[in-house]
Amino acid sequence: MIIENTNAMPHAFDSFPVLHTERLDLIEVTSSHTPDLFQLVTDTRVSRFFNVMPATQVNDMEKVVDRFRKMYADKTGIRWAIQLKGATNIIGTIGFYNITDKHRGVLAYAILPEYWNKGYVSEALKEVLRFGFKELELRRVDAEIRPGNIPSERVLLKYGFTHEGLLRQWVLWNGEYQNMNMYALVVNDWMVNNA
Repeated sequence: MIIENTNAMPHAFDSFPVLHTERLDLIEVTSSHTPDLFQLVTDTRVSRFFNVMPATQVNDMEKVVDRFRKMYADKTGIRWAIQLKGATNIIGTIGFYNITDKHRGVLAYAILPEYWNKGYVSEALKEVLRFGFKELELRRVDAEIRPGNIPSERVLLKYGFTHEGLLRQWVLWNGEYQNMNMYALVVNDWMVNNA
C-alpha cells in the first residue's frame, strides 16, 4: 500500500513561477529591481500604510531582495515584482508571507502612487489569489490592513475578503504597537466567485 504524503509542500516551490495577466507580468524580484524598490519604500504615501525596512540608499534594498529569496527557498513566502507588459522597471510587489503548508498565507502588496486607481493591484491580486488557492493549495488568505487604508480595504472586499475584526497592538511599527484590521478569504468563498 502506498501512503501519499499529504503534508508535502506543493510543486509551486520547484522553480519561481512567473504569472501573467492582461496588462502585467508578475516576476521574481531580483537585484536589478533595487532602484525601483527603493523608490517604492521611500515614498511616504506608500510607507504610511506599509511597514517597510528603513532605507537611506538603493543598496539597502539588497536586504529586501535577499529576504524575498530566503522566504521562497524556505517555502514560507513568495513575493512577485509587478511589471507592466513590455517594461523593464517594476511598479510594485505582491505576494504571500508566513505560508503554512496547505493551510494559510498572509497577503501583502504595495504599488507606486502614480499607478494607483488604475486597477493594477486588482488585476495582480486576482491572479495571485488563483495561484494561492490552486497551486499552493491554501485554505485561507489573511490580509492585515492598517486602519485608514480605505483603498486596500475596498480592493479586498471586491475579491470577497471578510473583515474579521481589529487586532489591537498587533505589530510593532516605528517603535509603537499598532492596530491592524484583519481581513480573510477562505477557499470555499473564493471558489463561489471563481468557479
